[in-house]
Amino acid sequence: MFALILLLCVTVSKAFQCTMEVQQFSSIYLEHWIGLLQPHFAHYNLVFENTTVITELSTAIRPRNWVWTYHPPNSVNPYLNWPVDFPILSFGLLCAKCLNRDVLIHMNVTPPNCTIALGYQNASLAIASAFNKMTQNYLVQFHQSYNYSYWCYLTEIPGVRDTFAYQFALYFNFPLDFLRYKCCNSSFNYYNDTVDVSCPAMMIEKWRESTLGPYIIGLVLLCYCPLILCSWVNTMQATGRKIPAESQYEDLDDSDKRQWIYLDGHAPISLTNLLCGLCDLGWKHPVAVSRLRRVLFMLFSPILIYLQFLLYSTYQFDITLDLIDHGVPMGFLSMLGGNEKSKRLFVPMLGGPYCLLYMYYLTGFIFLIIPRNLGDILQRGSFDSKYTGMSPLILSTDRIEEISMVSVNQYRGYKRLSMLILARFYLIMMPRFWVEAVHIVWCRLKCHLDLLMLHLPKPIFIIFASILVPFHLLIGSLEICFSLIYYCIPIIWFLLVVIKGFVSRTTEFIETHSPMNMPHSCRLVLRITMFIIIAPLLLYFVYGFFAIYLASFSIVGEIIVFLFYALVLFPSSSFGYLFFGGALLYYVWKLLQGIGDVYYELLSDLFEVCSNLELNHNIPTLHNSTVMIKAPPGLKINTLRVNDITINLTEEQTNLMHNSANTKVTTYVHYDKHIPGISRRLFMHVVRNFKPVHITVFQAIFRIGLIVLLVVGTMKLSMNSNGMSSEISEVMHVLFIVVIGALPRVLEITLSHSDKAVHREIHLRMLEIMVQEYDHNII
Repeated sequence: MFALILLLCVTVSKAFQCTMEVQQFSSIYLEHWIGLLQPHFAHYNLVFENTTVITELSTAIRPRNWVWTYHPPNSVNPYLNWPVDFPILSFGLLCAKCLNRDVLIHMNVTPPNCTIALGYQNASLAIASAFNKMTQNYLVQFHQSYNYSYWCYLTEIPGVRDTFAYQFALYFNFPLDFLRYKCCNSSFNYYNDTVDVSCPAMMIEKWRESTLGPYIIGLVLLCYCPLILCSWVNTMQATGRKIPAESQYEDLDDSDKRQWIYLDGHAPISLTNLLCGLCDLGWKHPVAVSRLRRVLFMLFSPILIYLQFLLYSTYQFDITLDLIDHGVPMGFLSMLGGNEKSKRLFVPMLGGPYCLLYMYYLTGFIFLIIPRNLGDILQRGSFDSKYTGMSPLILSTDRIEEISMVSVNQYRGYKRLSMLILARFYLIMMPRFWVEAVHIVWCRLKCHLDLLMLHLPKPIFIIFASILVPFHLLIGSLEICFSLIYYCIPIIWFLLVVIKGFVSRTTEFIETHSPMNMPHSCRLVLRITMFIIIAPLLLYFVYGFFAIYLASFSIVGEIIVFLFYALVLFPSSSFGYLFFGGALLYYVWKLLQGIGDVYYELLSDLFEVCSNLELNHNIPTLHNSTVMIKAPPGLKINTLRVNDITINLTEEQTNLMHNSANTKVTTYVHYDKHIPGISRRLFMHVVRNFKPVHITVFQAIFRIGLIVLLVVGTMKLSMNSNGMSSEISEVMHVLFIVVIGALPRVLEITLSHSDKAVHREIHLRMLEIMVQEYDHNII
């Protein structure tokens, strides 16, 4: 032990004697780039000459890779407060003032073979002193603020691995404050007219809002994701025929909706309908299309995580691997380090992120792909149980609908689930609910007391009552308090619905396919066994989905935050790019949305034409030298009058016309709860002959291509302009605003018809002729 302590003292004493100096060619190289670009932030990679004895402190992370910035007393350079991946999260916009190249700094170490203990105070001070000397000799000529330089390396926060937050980060991708910059800084001493260097023990704190804020928002939205999912799936189901029900729990008769298209504010044909309905295949093969949609959802739900892998492996692969080797919790990103390393950093008790993704796909295949009608299973779990009304937590759907005043029972499928979630949320805002909850607890207590009084002697009843009443009131109070969480956070109830629905469906399947003479005990054992198998797998799938969702939302949220930072801190260099991206997305969205607007306008015009035709259905029309009359039922025609000539019809002709009048007359317009609609076959006939879908989609894509070429070409032109480096941001602003903001609108106004009323009248007449031809072909 004494020898070990002596050896340590000798090693530290040698480290104390080390002095360093930046080699001249490294100083000249850095002087060239800093003088040319005037950066605010740079990376230094240290190379030590004349020594091979280098040790590193266990908490130091990449101690040979330092960063440099400067921080004058009256200004702010927040690079040290950001995470190390801020260039990726801001798409490089926050690196507008960075030296975007790793600079090799060769250090001469004296005496030769001196032991350097990286991460320790004396080694850091020696490195900072060498940097300061280089700054004074080569760099301070460019900017006096360089006298207030910071040289930093990453280090682990002591004791962070022993905190609850560390364990939370391992399983829930929590953005843990695991590492910070430890810095040495220089400052100008006005009394001695010198620049002093110091290495304080305090670390630079991170801006936790940039990572913690998106995570908290993601958790809040996760609590309400069932409402979003049910509404989204209900919208997709409207693009095709609904799957026939498998049980009494769901009555989905959509034959009427298959026959008519209604003017309900939704476009009958849009890009969403085409993609979600797989180009109208949803009406022909609803089960196959539904399963295909679920397969695509399961496969592409981690798409943002895969894109994160691509970005970090391309731009920050070495840094990411070093952080993984050090044991920094990085969620799914730790997969870049391989299976063995990632097991320690994310969900270690569940096999690591590789196992989590594999089991997510496997259990997703079981619970998402195999069921024929997933909506039927979920609706099973949402119906009332036999224990309804025994607790404030178990109210019947009718009671929830009555108190919240939100209609639920008139809907089916995913629409019913989404409305029930809303009704449960609005329930807690009604004072009547809290009165109802207190009433349920009081009635339950009174019932128990009456039962005890009926079966126990009075002295024993008093003893039991003195124990039962406080206990019962405590349980009732906890139930009422928990009701606020249970009804306000839909994810809790939704998980119970999912488990209940799958258990119910599995139980029914077992009972249907079991032998009729199977004993009841065997059935019970089989149900329990299936529950033990299904429940863990279902919870594993739900956990995997939640982990993927939180990671994806955190990525998007952090990108939004750092893009906002870039816009605020570097407006001259960031505004043009952000305006370019935002305007391009806006125009693409408007053009794609315009596909639906075209067909909704066509539906509206077609409804107007059909309404006029039904009002004037007794007026004769001429079609190919044939006079066409739609006679109402019961009408008997004896004579025809053409101009001044009267034609008497024979009895046979009269009876024939009378019989034809009693046949069913073609109906163009149909109403469903005051919502007008027209025949789906008629509408699709007009679409095929008047505005084919493939032509409309091609026109939208062509316009998008023109705008993209225009915008990208403008950006390339402005960035490749010579001699304008100091004015490029102002030029970009003007070009982007004029070209992106004004030119597409000018083209739209130029190409639009000035005589819209005349063209609309022609358009309506063409539609009327098309409807009459369609009616004639049917007849």
